[in-house]
Amino acid sequence: MRRTLLLTLLWCLMLPGAGANAQTNPTLYIYEHGGETKVSSIPIPGKTPARMVTGQPSQIEATASIEEDKLPFVLLAIESAARHGVEPALVCAVIEVESSFDPMATSEKGAAGLMQITHHLWDEFSLENPWEPRANIEVGTVYLARLLTRYHGKLDWALAAYNAGSGKVRAAGGPPSYTRDYILKVVRARERWRARLSSLLTR
Repeated sequence: MRRTLLLTLLWCLMLPGAGANAQTNPTLYIYEHGGETKVSSIPIPGKTPARMVTGQPSQIEATASIEEDKLPFVLLAIESAARHGVEPALVCAVIEVESSFDPMATSEKGAAGLMQITHHLWDEFSLENPWEPRANIEVGTVYLARLLTRYHGKLDWALAAYNAGSGKVRAAGGPPSYTRDYILKVVRARERWRARLSSLLTR
């Protein structure tokens, strides 16, 4: 039910002026290939959709809109967050702060992709292509969930470890001072994403 509502509303965001003049019961076609997710309101010739959703679209306020180029990544983030018990807005916030939703982002230290996956996670999860969005978000979300569990839900500790490493948090006896700006950016971004996703997710 939640996924049906989510995908239908995502389709509304992709169509200019959707809502007021939308069909009564539109069908949404979800295609997945090579780790990429494509959402279309019409069948794509020669391709078989991974799933189809039919429902009544709802108009999304402009202030809560999500840019079209971010939608596939947001969808992947929501799905991964649901699998691993992490707040979707938090995953989106980490992606925004880490890479500005650039799937090919690479740091000076070699962290890769949307959630800036580090080399030790490449090895742990046997990632052949850490820049591939689905795998990158999945590993980043699993790691974030692990940190939240390790630090008993203390978000500042988990984010500090995500940013600087668990060893630095352990050595400092908590979030190191130089991680404060990062933590604040993610927390502020999470609030923005909560507002954006509130029209897409039922709580």
